[in-house]
Amino acid sequence: MIHPAIEEDIARSEPSYNGSGPLWAYGSAPAARLDAEGTVFATVPDASRTVRPLCNSKMRLFMRRPGAGWETIFENPDYDQREPCPVALLPGGRVLVSINPRVAPFRAEPNGSAVMWYCSPLLLEFDAGRPRDFPRLITPVWDEPWPFTDHSYRGIAADPVRGEVLLLNIEGNLWRGPDTGRYHWCLIDAEGRTGANGVYAFPVRACYPAVLLRGRAAHVLAVSDIAEPNPAWAAHKKQVLGMKWDYDFRRLYLAGSPDLDARGFGPPLLVDDADETAGYIRHLDMLCDQSGDLHILYLRRNVWKTFMRDRFFPGLPIEITLQYARARAGAVIQRRSILSCREDASGWLVDPSGPTGPWGKGEELRTRDPLPTCAGLHIGPGGRVMVLVHQRAVDPDRAGDSGMFLIEPDGPARRAPVTRPLDLFQAVTDRNGSVTMPGAVDIIGASASLPETIRFASIPIG
Repeated sequence: MIHPAIEEDIARSEPSYNGSGPLWAYGSAPAARLDAEGTVFATVPDASRTVRPLCNSKMRLFMRRPGAGWETIFENPDYDQREPCPVALLPGGRVLVSINPRVAPFRAEPNGSAVMWYCSPLLLEFDAGRPRDFPRLITPVWDEPWPFTDHSYRGIAADPVRGEVLLLNIEGNLWRGPDTGRYHWCLIDAEGRTGANGVYAFPVRACYPAVLLRGRAAHVLAVSDIAEPNPAWAAHKKQVLGMKWDYDFRRLYLAGSPDLDARGFGPPLLVDDADETAGYIRHLDMLCDQSGDLHILYLRRNVWKTFMRDRFFPGLPIEITLQYARARAGAVIQRRSILSCREDASGWLVDPSGPTGPWGKGEELRTRDPLPTCAGLHIGPGGRVMVLVHQRAVDPDRAGDSGMFLIEPDGPARRAPVTRPLDLFQAVTDRNGSVTMPGAVDIIGASASLPETIRFASIPIG
């Protein structure tokens, strides 16, 4: 079956200046496909210009009807959110939106620029057949009444076969002391009732969870998000950046459970780390194939800051790679570097910090290689694992290497048929209950030229 290409604007999202954004929760997508015809639901936050951060955004739910485009079907009356709101689907046209409204302030900045809030994680359930009806409210029951806040780092996954949802929410946040890295989880059954629940702690605080639920088996992929632990590195960062803190993302963890009801999550697997050279890791996607293997995609930079390289690792070329890993039974059984961008003193100057880059402002380097900015996974025809990647070339002789490409982990790259490439995006996968099409990759994202316009694309694989 040949799938038509779709490239459409959903809505504009004004900057919130609260440390978050419409694609900030990159482990849990804010969009889900309901059917093969192309009915899609997506949330895009709207930020207020008058409400003080941090909870100064509101949730808006959009629906795409085939042949009719996008329309707003729900808009929260209050600006009570900090983070974007992930979406999940269950059988019978049940559309679930994860929200985290503020309930009471717990700290205000001395200069009055921001207020931090206690929040209450909830689910809104919409009926796809009657999308404008007022949503049903589902209140998760956690193992204990923990102090959740505007920094939820929450994740959501759906199992359409059983009609269940797995929710994760991190305890407290960075301002509450050392015991802030624990994730609280609960299973919501087909009737909206909480079944099993519990708490899980990674070895260090880990965030932005990508969550997968299949029956009673569950998996969580998260990256370390901690203050710089190396005293010498922390002192140098403070001197250069002029900040008291700098958070590092250097260890990628995978936690799993064969049966959440009976056993909870087991010890985590360290998928990769970039600790030795003060590097950076950002996970991009995770999916499960028919055999049960987990496929993991992430970006890796050997040294995050150029000034750190110059001070502590002089002469070490900075290298940015798109990494693929396959895990089975709690172990990584395959690794591959799909794309690599290596620093070269004779290359062209590139600033990876651009509007959608993760590297930090002012991080300039020279390279002749295209820079991978984002990627997602997809199960294509015949069960083949496909990678959709965006890369940006700065060398004029390689201008044709800019754009979006389809790659099989063990095969060559070919250009994806996209008119307006998206530099930053999330793949819409079956982890949130979406109907996925083998012949097309669905994504939600933005381009560097229009970072505040959130777009949806369905890209034929061919």
